[in-house]
Amino acid sequence: MTDLDKQQLAELGINSAQLAQIEALGLDRLFSGVGELFSVEGIALMLIFSIIGLIYFKQGRKQGDTVKLICGIGLLAYGYLVSQFITLILFGVILIVIPYLRRFF
Repeated sequence: MTDLDKQQLAELGINSAQLAQIEALGLDRLFSGVGELFSVEGIALMLIFSIIGLIYFKQGRKQGDTVKLICGIGLLAYGYLVSQFITLILFGVILIVIPYLRRFF
């Protein structure tokens, strides 16, 4: 865990004793890059992918398309589970493209 990550966790209210426990349990990898999602870019991407997910969800439910429905739910939920900016972009693009790739296979 970098010093920047420790500083950002401290800003979120995690004290040094809790930080030591996190590091002792080996959970510090989960918190690496935690500040990237709280940036303007991270929040904007989460919003964009959530809007696209809502559209996919509505279309999937209306058309009875299970793949679009599942990708829509995935786009709505995955932003809360991913902690790094690049994986946010990668998973978002993959979930957006899956319904269109299905046409070719």
